[in-house]
Amino acid sequence: MKINFTLWRTSITGGVRVLFEVARGLAERGYEITITAIGGDHTWFSFPENVEINYVKTRRVAKLFFPLRLIVEKIKGKNKTKWNSCWV
Repeated sequence: MKINFTLWRTSITGGVRVLFEVARGLAERGYEITITAIGGDHTWFSFPENVEINYVKTRRVAKLFFPLRLIVEKIKGKNKTKWNSCWV
């Protein structure tokens, strides 16, 4: 079975560490694991050989979220409400 975990970053944090431990455990049981992230550094953790780690370029991710941002801005303009959003 193939499993993909998607993260924003692979930095040294508790949640990422837990996910890496789960990925390693599943890989040791024969699952094909892929971890996809926008950035970070995974060299602080040792993985089995059957774990693949991919980093997506930020520009590609921005293209995915740009249409969503337009929708949010359109809704904001119509409703005249304040939105607390974190779009960059």
